[in-house]
Amino acid sequence: MADKQNAKTFEQNMTELDKIVQSLESGSITLDESLKQYEKGVALIRACHQQLDFVKRKLEVLSGLDENGNAITQPMEDEVLDNEQKVKARSARRGYKKTDADTQPSDGGGLFD
Repeated sequence: MADKQNAKTFEQNMTELDKIVQSLESGSITLDESLKQYEKGVALIRACHQQLDFVKRKLEVLSGLDENGNAITQPMEDEVLDNEQKVKARSARRGYKKTDADTQPSDGGGLFD
C-alpha cells in the first residue's frame, strides 16, 4: 500500500470505487478514459482487500470472562482447522480437560452403546 499518511480509508476507497462504477455504467466517458477508470478501480479493489485482510488478522475472539467479569480474548485463528482441531481448540478455550473415561472404550452398558 502507499505511504500510510496518504493511504485512504476503506470507506474512502469504496466511495471512489462507487463513483468509478457509476461513470463506467453511464457510458458518458471515452473508451480510453473507461480503461483508465477500470484500472484505477482494480487498484482500489486490491487496496480494499488488503485493508480487510489486515482488519481480519486483528480481530479477536471472545473466549470467556475472568473472575472480575472482564472479557478474555484470543487472536482470531487465520488457518483453516479440521473438525478435530476445532473441538480441541474449543475445549481448550472452555477449560475442558479430557479424562480417562473419555478415551476408554465403552462396555456397552451406556445409553448410546
